[in-house]
Amino acid sequence: MLITDETLLQYKRCKRKAFLNFHCQRDEKPQVKDFVKKLKQERIIHTKQVIEHYNWTVHYPSLSNDSLVESTLDLMRRGVDCIYDGQLNYTNEDGSLVFETNPTLLIKQNIASALGDWSYLSVNTHLGKSHKPEYKLIAAFQGFILAQNQGLMPNSADFVVRNFRRYTINLGIWLPKVQEAIEDCQRLFGAEDAPEVFISRQKCGLCEWYGDCHGIAVQENHLSLIPGITPRKYELLRQKGAGDFEGLVSLSLPELNQILNYDGAEVLFKQVQSLRLNRPILKGDVINSIPSSSIELYFDIEAEPDRQVDYLLGIFLVDNDNNTEKYYSFLAENLEQEKEAWLNFLEFVNGYPDSFIYHFSGYEVETIKRLANVYKSPNKLIQPLLKRLVDVHKLVTQNYLFPVESYSLKSLGKWLDFQWRIPPNHDFKSVGGDQCVAWYDKWLLEGDRTYLDYILMYNEDDCRATFAVKKYLTSLSLLSSEIDI
Repeated sequence: MLITDETLLQYKRCKRKAFLNFHCQRDEKPQVKDFVKKLKQERIIHTKQVIEHYNWTVHYPSLSNDSLVESTLDLMRRGVDCIYDGQLNYTNEDGSLVFETNPTLLIKQNIASALGDWSYLSVNTHLGKSHKPEYKLIAAFQGFILAQNQGLMPNSADFVVRNFRRYTINLGIWLPKVQEAIEDCQRLFGAEDAPEVFISRQKCGLCEWYGDCHGIAVQENHLSLIPGITPRKYELLRQKGAGDFEGLVSLSLPELNQILNYDGAEVLFKQVQSLRLNRPILKGDVINSIPSSSIELYFDIEAEPDRQVDYLLGIFLVDNDNNTEKYYSFLAENLEQEKEAWLNFLEFVNGYPDSFIYHFSGYEVETIKRLANVYKSPNKLIQPLLKRLVDVHKLVTQNYLFPVESYSLKSLGKWLDFQWRIPPNHDFKSVGGDQCVAWYDKWLLEGDRTYLDYILMYNEDDCRATFAVKKYLTSLSLLSSEIDI
C-alpha cells in the first residue's frame, strides 16, 4: 500500500476523496478544474518567492536520473545547502507499506547524521494564510520519512504560508498523530465501500469528484444538501433516527430543539418545511422592504485575487418605464487598466443618480471602497453611490427560506429556472467564478480574446440572475401573507 503526503492531505480534508483516488485508475479520475491547475502553478511561483525571501541557494534533483529519490539522496550525501522538489521514500519492515514524500525544500543544518556532519530539515510551502492542521500533519510525515533516509530524527519540521510566515512544528507532538493517520488510512483503503457522501458547500466545490458525489447525494436526498446541516448536526440527527429526509420532516420543532440543543433548530425546521412544500417561507414576522426605481442597475464583479485586480465591473441596466435592458462592461484587459475601468464605471453609474444598484453579496461594496481608496476618488462621488447599493443576497437571507441547497446566486437562480450560458465546445455542466479566474489568466498569458468573451458572457448572466432574484422577491413581497407555513 502506497501512502504519500498527498494521500494524507486528502485524508485530512475528505476521507471519501482519499478513498476514491486510492482505488481508481489514473485514467478513471475526473478532470481537474482549470482553477485547481492554476493554484498549482501559483504554488510554484510562491515557492520561488519564498526561496528569494529567505535567500536560499537551491539545487535540483537531476531529471535525467532514473530515480528522483536516488538523485535527491545524492544531493543530500554531497551536503548541498538547499534541495528543491526532491523525493524520498521508505518501506516498512514487512514491506506492506511504502511511504513517499515530496518535500518542497530540504534545508541543510549543522547537526550530524548518517550523512556526515550535517543533516536536513524539511520545509514545505503552502498557499494558505495560516497554520492549518493538514499542513502540520504533512510536515510531520515528511519529517518521519526524512529521518529514515538520513539516520536522524529532526526535532521539528517547518512550512511557509502565503505571507512568508514560517511555522515550526514539534515532531514529538505530531509524529503520534501521523502514525494514527496512517493506521486510519490502512483501515479506510482496506474497506470495500467508500465513506458516506457529505456535501460541504465550502470544501467540495473545487473537487474533481464533486459531480459524482453530488449526484449520489441528490439521488439519496442526503441531509447534507440542506442549508444549516453541518457534520455535527447530521451526526446528532442520525443518532436519533432522523438521518434521512423523511425522518427529519417527521420531527416537530420541540423534538428538533431537543436533539440540536436549540442550536439553529427553529430556522432548520422552517428550512425543511420550505423543501417539503417546494416554496419559499417567511423567516420572521417582518419583511424588509425592497427598493425599486424606474431605471435599475444590476452589478457584478469579476476579480483575480492573487493578482489583486478587479478586472471587470459589469452593469445590467433595466429601464422599467421603457421596458428595455442592456448590458455594459468596464473591462481591464491588462492589470494596468484597472484604474481606467474603475473611472469609466464610476462615470457611468453616477450618470444615473436616482437608480438603485443591486448586487449579490458584500464583495461589491468592499470593492467600491477599495478602488475608491486606491485611485483617490472624491468622497462626494463615493458616499452617494454607496447609499444606492442594495444587497439582494441579504434581502433573501433576512426575509425568506427557499427550497434550495444553498443561498448562492447559482442555487437560487437554478430554482428560478435561470440558465447560465455554457461556452461552445465546452463540456462544463456549469460555470463559476473560479473558471473566470482561470480564463482571465489564460487571456493574459495567451492573448486569445475568446477567453474575454467567455468572461463577459458569464458576468452578464450573473447580473441577469441577480435581476431575476430581485424581480421574484418583489413579487413575493406582494404575496407575503400567503407564503407562511
